[in-house]
Amino acid sequence: MVVLAVDTTMPAGSLALSENGKLLECRVGDAERTHGERLPGDIVSLLSDNGTTLKKVDRYAVCSGPGSFTGIRVGLATIQAFGLVYGRPIVSVPTLEALAYAAFVHPVAAKGPRRVGTVMTAHRGEIFAAVYELSSPGQHVWEAGTECPALVEVIAPTVEKPEVVLSAWGEALNKESSQIIGATETNLTTTVKRIVGAKISLIEQQPPLAEIATRIAGLKDSADLVRAHAIRPVYVRRPYAEIDRDRRQNVKET
Repeated sequence: MVVLAVDTTMPAGSLALSENGKLLECRVGDAERTHGERLPGDIVSLLSDNGTTLKKVDRYAVCSGPGSFTGIRVGLATIQAFGLVYGRPIVSVPTLEALAYAAFVHPVAAKGPRRVGTVMTAHRGEIFAAVYELSSPGQHVWEAGTECPALVEVIAPTVEKPEVVLSAWGEALNKESSQIIGATETNLTTTVKRIVGAKISLIEQQPPLAEIATRIAGLKDSADLVRAHAIRPVYVRRPYAEIDRDRRQNVKET
């Protein structure tokens, strides 16, 4: 089974291609160029360099957000188009869940954290964040032919200032059995470290999320697959256009 995964929720984004559970190649994009500008060519190049085509892809995977609004739309629209044209099923992977999976298979998590706090920049001084744990403790190795380890949502995805989020997590995370992942930007890493101190370890290096998405998609059974029309973005925060519209409306009313 050939799986093509796309992540456009991050500025650089990534693409990954796997076959029968083995990663063939993963590429990180150029953050200086928009996803819409480079994604089609990057996908064609990845497939061509690995001796395959879109027609030979059996399953698609896409990170569905939160993240860049424009990036999310570009990624989902691209994968939806492929799914419709070639009649292939799709695995939609929420970005914060992909980050959690990345933590559970990270080298520094060899013994496995019980819970993982996931954070990513939401701009405007805020972060997207959530807390997850594995439904089956100790299940940290993914192998072809096995089931995808399930995640349990401990604290639902939210968007707020880092101080508010991390303080609210309280006892949900602790030093002995928890980690935080996703703070890849220097300023966000500094902020997280300042707030949690040495209480919780922070995973600062993570694999491209498209690589994680190929693992997830390769292990999902038919019940977890969707058709192109059923994919939905995960925004968490309302679109800026709606927020600004409501703000202008409130100003008029006052």
